[in-house]
Amino acid sequence: MKSLRGMSYEDYGISKERYLELKHFCLQYEEKKKNVRLKKQAAQKENSIRDCELIEQAAKQTDETLSPYILKCVATGWPYEYLGNVPVSRNDFYGYRRLFFHHLDKER
Repeated sequence: MKSLRGMSYEDYGISKERYLELKHFCLQYEEKKKNVRLKKQAAQKENSIRDCELIEQAAKQTDETLSPYILKCVATGWPYEYLGNVPVSRNDFYGYRRLFFHHLDKER
């Protein structure tokens, strides 16, 4: 079995197109949080709440300690180097990030 850092998106059954879909879904996280705060239409608010919870849960399911870093990375597109004092190496972090997208893919 491969180590976490050696796993690719293909190993998780995530195609390039599916990865891009999930990535752009996550990049809408801040917009969705704003929709929740602004209390727009009830259906839109419910969808935004559900989507935010889905992203947050996938981050926590990946690793409780790394979840804030993973969330910041996927929601902003910031690379590892801009995230601050991440408690794992760059290669390990991106392994966890791929695992995050695996969890998100399964739930979505």
